[in-house]
Amino acid sequence: MAKVKLMPGIERISGTIGDVTFFTRNGKTFMSQRCEPGLPKNATRKQKAQYRKRTLVNACVELIQEQMDDMLEAIEKRKKIRDRISYLYEKLSPEIKARTKLQKAIMSAYYEGENGSRKDRENIDNGPMKS
Repeated sequence: MAKVKLMPGIERISGTIGDVTFFTRNGKTFMSQRCEPGLPKNATRKQKAQYRKRTLVNACVELIQEQMDDMLEAIEKRKKIRDRISYLYEKLSPEIKARTKLQKAIMSAYYEGENGSRKDRENIDNGPMKS
């Protein structure tokens, strides 16, 4: 945990960006960095699946937040981003097993949904259209 000196114009900051959480106590702002989640030595399949999802979702959310221009907006939208990434993970992970390919597919689907037309978003939400 570390004390933070804020830039002029920012009175207080609260929330998480990437693996760093900001919080205010007694008018002073602090930050703490989250450790990577651990996996037990003899993990079950369920624990491994939860670990895989948690680490991949965290990585995607962190990348998206880093690419946003406004840090305060990135903190504010974190839950919405995380929910969307979790949804895309559940949708795409049964078909794509390789972590790197899955992460690329999730990021691509996320940005297509954010920047695409309404019809594109419906295709992402409902799956590919069949001809």
